Amino acid sequence: MNIDARQASSIVRAVVGDNALTPAAADAIIAIAWIAIDADMTEDEAELASIDGITAAVRERAGIPAGTPLHPVAEIPTDDEEIVNRIAQLKPSLTDTPSRELAYTIAHVLTIVDLQIQPSEDSFLVILGEELGIAEERAKDLTSIVVESLTPGASD
Repeated sequence: MNIDARQASSIVRAVVGDNALTPAAADAIIAIAWIAIDADMTEDEAELASIDGITAAVRERAGIPAGTPLHPVAEIPTDDEEIVNRIAQLKPSLTDTPSRELAYTIAHVLTIVDLQIQPSEDSFLVILGEELGIAEERAKDLTSIVVESLTPGASD
């Protein structure tokens, strides 16, 4: 399964509503997305195909013109301690609940897009949720929002 720009825009809209994203929040969300892609120490085709549409949708919501160079993503953390430290560095750019929830949601989407959820990806999502202050119940709600965004009527 791949997430294209239209689907990614639908997810962004469903999670953040009419709220804008700051360019700093967009950069942090994209950096967290790359951590999610590498959470299982592999870069799957579906994940790589999906990151472009996700990046475009997040940057568009932040008002970043298409074609604007991306800020380089720092080295991807390889263990839980590094993940916690990297999220702590990125968290100040996620200044409101919608941006934190979108970061979590995008990360979650990227861990499931290859349809092969690994224990390391689950562990990453638990850490991310804790570090961003997203309660387990809210994480489940965000999953439902994604399902509804990608497959309207599926949660009925």
